[in-house]
Parts: sequence; structure tokens; C-alpha cells
Amino acid sequence: MRFARDQRSGLLMPSRQRGFFAMGPAFFKQPSSSAVATRIAAVLAAGDGTNFDHSKALPSFNVPAGALVLVKLGTLNTGGITSISDTAGNTYLKAISYNYETMGEIWYCLSSLAKTGNVITAAFSNGNQYYGLTGEAYTGGTFALDATNTGVVQGTYTTSPLVSGTVNAAAGSLIATAFSQYDEGLTSSTASQSPGAVINTAVCAGTATMASGEILPTSAFSGAITVDINQSPAAYTKRALAYAHFTCT
Repeated sequence: MRFARDQRSGLLMPSRQRGFFAMGPAFFKQPSSSAVATRIAAVLAAGDGTNFDHSKALPSFNVPAGALVLVKLGTLNTGGITSISDTAGNTYLKAISYNYETMGEIWYCLSSLAKTGNVITAAFSNGNQYYGLTGEAYTGGTFALDATNTGVVQGTYTTSPLVSGTVNAAAGSLIATAFSQYDEGLTSSTASQSPGAVINTAVCAGTATMASGEILPTSAFSGAITVDINQSPAAYTKRALAYAHFTCT
């Protein structure tokens, strides 16, 4: 390596013609330009169909620093979430909710504190008997809630046997959904475009099935994604789906 004397400081510095600086940008490891949301943990709990719960603790799971943590509720009762706490000391905010004969809610913590055996507890405004509660953790980048592509779609079973909405998704992002009906499941009619994985999490509570679902677009896909709920049988006439889009950069 050659050195030259800096004219201002008088110090010997590596020559810009050879050596360290001559190696150029290829000398450094370039950070990846594609961040992709990846689910690393999922836990669930449900009402027993008999007792009215005013709070519920989820099973423990490990969460690393900086992870996105989601908590989702689907209930046939009227007990919405009033607050969420966990043993990591995180703060949770509500992304979206609906109350349309049944109820569904999505809460989130964008950047979790690290905790081994983290336990999340949700408090309800009223007693819930038939409900499902899920907790999930995602890594892969820095997350942000895209409020423009977060909302609720709803319809009536007799006229709209399939509740559907459209999300303008970013590459590598996460579309989280929550709903509460009988025998439903999240689908996507955009599947032919291979946007990414569709994950369904069913939670049985008595005879009802409360569920949540996610769509994880790949790093190669961005654009409009349709989120649908299959609705069978017609146990409830009103159908709804809450969805929240989280970007990952």
C-alpha cells in the first residue's frame, strides 16, 4: 500500500491511486436490496364456547428485536380488544377493526423488543365466548403500516357469497387479515400471478371457526392483490374482512 501526505492535516494517508481506495465499491459487501417479510412464529388461543372471557393470554413464543408482532381477534360476541400487553414490554396499536354482526380486529407492534418466551395478553371490553385470538411474529426488514391499503370489506351472504377486497401490495410485504365466521378461509384470486404464499390460521371455538390469514408477496411481485373470503355455510348473513398492509424495506 502506498501513502501520500495530506496537504491540510500533514498526516500520511493511503494513496487514492493504489491500495485501499483503489479497490473501489466491490471491496465492500453490498447490502441486499430486497427485503421480504417472513413469519417466524404463530400462536393461537380460543374461547371454550361456555365461559365468557374478559382477557386471554396467548402461548409463549420467542421474539427477536425489531420484529413485527401482530395480534388478531375474531369473535361472534361483542368483546373488542381494549388493550394488549406482553412480557417483552412492547406497545401495541390498533390497525383496523370492524363490528358487523361479528367482530374482527388487527393490532400491531412494528419493532418488538427481544424476549425469550414472550407472552401476549389481550383485554376485552365485554366477555367473549366464541372467539379466536392469534399472535404472530415476522422478520425480514423494517416494517411500516400502509394506512392507504388498510381497511374493511363487507357484504351480505345472500347477495355476496364471496367478500372481496383489493390491496396494492409492495414487493416483499405482508397483508394481514382477520375475520370471524363459520368455515371460512382466506383466498386470493390473484394466485395465478404467483404473488406469494397464502397462509390460513383456523381457531376453533365451540362450533364456530374464527380465523385469520396472511398473504406474503414475494420480492419479485408488486401490484394489486385480491383478498377473498370463502363463505360457507350461510350461518351468518353479514360477512366482513379486516385487512392491513405492512411494507417491509
